Amino acid sequence: MSKVEKLEAKRSFYSQIKGYSRLMRVGSAVAGRLTVYGNSERLALVSADGFREHVKYIEYSNIRAVLIERHTLALKILLLLLVTVGALALILLGSDGFTPLVALCTFLGAALFGALILALRNCSMRIVTDVYDHYLAQVSRYRKARQLLAIISANMEPYLERSEG
Repeated sequence: MSKVEKLEAKRSFYSQIKGYSRLMRVGSAVAGRLTVYGNSERLALVSADGFREHVKYIEYSNIRAVLIERHTLALKILLLLLVTVGALALILLGSDGFTPLVALCTFLGAALFGALILALRNCSMRIVTDVYDHYLAQVSRYRKARQLLAIISANMEPYLERSEG
């Protein structure tokens, strides 16, 4: 096998990128980033976490469902903890010295911080194909999930019309 044949066998996604256009970028560098490329036939999901990148190709004709699950419980817990910590802070202003109420307020403040982090991830998204269920962990904001759904549905229209006919 010659060097040229070896290089062609190891062609990366970025050498084939000319046929794709970048549709959107989702996520942060810390939690992992997902860049969505597409053309008229398929979607290419390039997920980067740390120093590794993974490419998933999804044919529009193979997509059976796009599922978006919205998480609202974390936001409700966040609001409840915020009100509780605020009320305890007002009570603490009237008391003097270290009381068990200070320890409770500190614990609820830490729980408030955890609930805030959970509330930042307000949805999860999956693309279901014939063979596999693709969970997109980087898509954690509802607005971005809706944008990606709009892109997928716009590109799937020809395949839906063909299957109806």
